[in-house]
Formats: sequence, C-alpha cells, structure tokens
Amino acid sequence: MEKSEIKTKIRGKLAELAGEIGNDASQIQDDDIIPATGLVDSAGILGLVVWYENAFDMSLKQEEINIDNLGSIESMAEYVLKRKGG
Repeated sequence: MEKSEIKTKIRGKLAELAGEIGNDASQIQDDDIIPATGLVDSAGILGLVVWYENAFDMSLKQEEINIDNLGSIESMAEYVLKRKGG
C-alpha cells in the first residue's frame, strides 16, 4: 500500500469522526497533531485508534499508542509502513 493511499484512508476516517461531533476536518494538514486540533474528542481518538488497528490489520501494544506513532496523519502513515515492512 502506498503512503498516499494510507494517508487518504486516515484523513477520511478522521473527517468522519470529526463530522460526528460537528467539526470539519477538511483543512487538517498531514503534520497537524490530531489531539491538539480539537477536531475530535477523546472518544473520537479512541475510535480512530481502534479503526486504525482494524484498517491496517495490526494490533498495537499500549506503549505504541503515543503521539510519536499516532499523533498526526503523517506519523500514522509512517507507522503503518514501518510495522508492515514498507
């Protein structure tokens, strides 16, 4: 899977979760720190992590769920590629 395709999927899910609470995530940049944007609440962050594990077929350990790995669209895409050997 290409990095751009991974980012597109993450961006789509983020937009969906933000929309559920009345926010528009269409202007989020790849390097924006997702929790700091306020686009999704804590339930949305949790939903994003659960979706991420399922969408990319990987289980995350507690210590892997952090800003470095999952803080932005860019870091989430990079982490998928790292874990999948891409």
